[in-house]
Amino acid sequence: MIPFRQKIFFIYLIVFFLFLAGLFPFVNHTVEKLSRKIMCDRATELIERIQSAPSDEALVRKLKEQKALVFYRVSVISDQHKVLYDSHTKRLLGPRFSQEYVVYHPEVNDAFEKGIGYNEDYSELLGQKFSYLAKSFTFHGKTYVLRLIA
Repeated sequence: MIPFRQKIFFIYLIVFFLFLAGLFPFVNHTVEKLSRKIMCDRATELIERIQSAPSDEALVRKLKEQKALVFYRVSVISDQHKVLYDSHTKRLLGPRFSQEYVVYHPEVNDAFEKGIGYNEDYSELLGQKFSYLAKSFTFHGKTYVLRLIA
């Protein structure tokens, strides 16, 4: 026969573990929503900063000036899915990078279709998992996508 205090202790222990089991999905969902919102707000802020550029070259120059960003990597993709700018091109691709480099990522495709795209994926190139956010914007009558990696 189990004493009354041990029964209460076991009941509290079971309730505690049930609480923890229910907490993890809630926390994962909340953190994903929060990180998506923060990345979206920062993307909007960055788009507002670069929107006034008179040409594609000036847009790339303005992006290069934005060094104090929280993002690990920033890319701008043209309406033809060609990379105009990538903050890590020299480090990752070296001299073989050109603006003819075409990308098809799920978040970029979503951004072209819906205006915004979000994806979490493992980067084989960088060897870790990242959050990717792509947001479309209009620049001189064409649709471009700003892709952020955090």
